[in-house]
Amino acid sequence: MSSHAVGGLAFDFLGSKPIELELLASPLTSDAGLLPIRQFDERIRLTEQFADALDDPRLARSAVQSRLVMSRQRIIGIIADYEDQNDH
Repeated sequence: MSSHAVGGLAFDFLGSKPIELELLASPLTSDAGLLPIRQFDERIRLTEQFADALDDPRLARSAVQSRLVMSRQRIIGIIADYEDQNDH
């Protein structure tokens, strides 16, 4: 995977997607702070281990997203203070 540097941080989970950074006087979003959290999570594999521990009796082929994707989305959503799954 390639690495993208932003403000001294390197994000290696984005593949070939470019990152553009523009500094403004007023904040437009606070979600950009979640990028280092995702990077850290991929390094320590916390949500991966959590997803592996879940038992999902549904057929895997009928699921649109993996347990890892759903677990990561919900855990990072909690960190971002999203009240419910609709905020994702």
